[in-house]
Amino acid sequence: MFVLKGCEWNEWTDWGECDSNCETGVKRRYRTLNIGELKFCGNDMETESCEPKDTTECHVCEVDGVSYALGDLINTQNGGCVKCYCYSDGPQCVNDPNTNVDGNWNEWTSWSICTTSCEGGMKTRTRQCNNPLPMCNGSPCQGQNQEYEQCNIDVLCCTTNDWSDWTECPTSCSNGENQVRTRQFVGQFNSTTCPGVELVDTRECTVTNCECIYNYVPADQCYSNNGEDCGSGVRELLGTLQSGSDDCADQDTIYEQCHLPSCECEKENEMWSVYSTCVEKYCANITSPVEMSADCDHEGCICGEGFFRNELHECVTFEECAKCRYNDVDYMPGDFIINSEERCEICECINGEVKCTRQCDEPTECLPGEVLDYETDDACCRSCIPEQTTCKMVTERKVLEYGIGSSLCRTNGSIEISYCSGGCGTSFMAPLLVLDAIDTSMSFNKQCKCCSGTTERFQILDIVCVDPVGPTKAYIPVIKAGSCKCDACLSTESGEVQEKLRK
Repeated sequence: MFVLKGCEWNEWTDWGECDSNCETGVKRRYRTLNIGELKFCGNDMETESCEPKDTTECHVCEVDGVSYALGDLINTQNGGCVKCYCYSDGPQCVNDPNTNVDGNWNEWTSWSICTTSCEGGMKTRTRQCNNPLPMCNGSPCQGQNQEYEQCNIDVLCCTTNDWSDWTECPTSCSNGENQVRTRQFVGQFNSTTCPGVELVDTRECTVTNCECIYNYVPADQCYSNNGEDCGSGVRELLGTLQSGSDDCADQDTIYEQCHLPSCECEKENEMWSVYSTCVEKYCANITSPVEMSADCDHEGCICGEGFFRNELHECVTFEECAKCRYNDVDYMPGDFIINSEERCEICECINGEVKCTRQCDEPTECLPGEVLDYETDDACCRSCIPEQTTCKMVTERKVLEYGIGSSLCRTNGSIEISYCSGGCGTSFMAPLLVLDAIDTSMSFNKQCKCCSGTTERFQILDIVCVDPVGPTKAYIPVIKAGSCKCDACLSTESGEVQEKLRK
């Protein structure tokens, strides 16, 4: 035993462990007083500086003003596909294989209408890779999202039924009257041109005892309507008087439509047609057959057989019609497209159309203490995440004071201290049903979070007290960098941590 001024102490304990793993810390030893009063007999604790034994957990990452310890998750990117952690050499982002989702095909649609009603057309069916959508680094669906098949191969085009009977001629004398007969195509006509197949036939009525009856003979020359010696035109029919009064002229001239050789088309994959406005084929209505009527005589250049006109007025193949144009960019069938107007959708090019599917379903409600929001700035969909907190470490200089009875002690001047400060979201305290004996500690469903950190070590400070025989040293806890976070608050009744109960 040691005796000092009437004081009797036990032996000092062994030195404790160093209280810091990251920098120079403090180790302590203690002794107990057997005889005397502590304030007159000295200290019951001694401290000594010490060096840390293991610094593997001391690396700290600083991101956007927030500190993170080694191994902490900093944030997620690309809709949760990439996770960023604090490593010994700083923040690093890696793909999270647990978020990969392989794509799978949905069911095929029904076959479309045949593009032609005769002599072979094409029909198509499609499917979408959205059952589920490929996510993150998941594999896309294997195979094609559209299929083609020939149709109406054995149906002949340009086949007509028999001519109808001639219409009746007038019974009275009337120059210029004609008889008319018609016929129609046997099948529903759509995209195939039938130049030279007349659907309407006329002939002059033969009526006796009429004035000025002429026999008309067509001229050899056909004059083009466009001045290019091609396409449709007009020609003269020279008439010689067959019968009539002395007032009739010996000759008469009338005009009729005639056809010159087809004009040359300047654009690739075009051909000349006398039915241009009736049978032009477009990618936009590729599965909507177009019928031709008897008055389709508007000549011009149309897309040739097997070609369709796209939005750029080019003649392209059936397969090229399946391309999609989105925001002035061309996409091939099966390509996935990011919807610039709705980031929660992924779009797919299918048979010339851009079809979009929502990537995820947002929850309708969240648990207490959670809010429906985007986890990161680039997140695709909202999810239930903890309410945003402002808990962080704050550093400032100030004079610390502490009252001991009627005495007051304070630090010898201002010192730099760091502490945790900020809000931790919503708290609640709701009653629970208690089946056993009344226990106030279990009578409430509590969610109470406080901004707190981990004590790394204690710092020894010089203090000045009003009482001259008061202590001259004090201790202040030092909070570990990056440890400030929202944890369950201490119970004001029992001092024990109330774990969050979720019902």
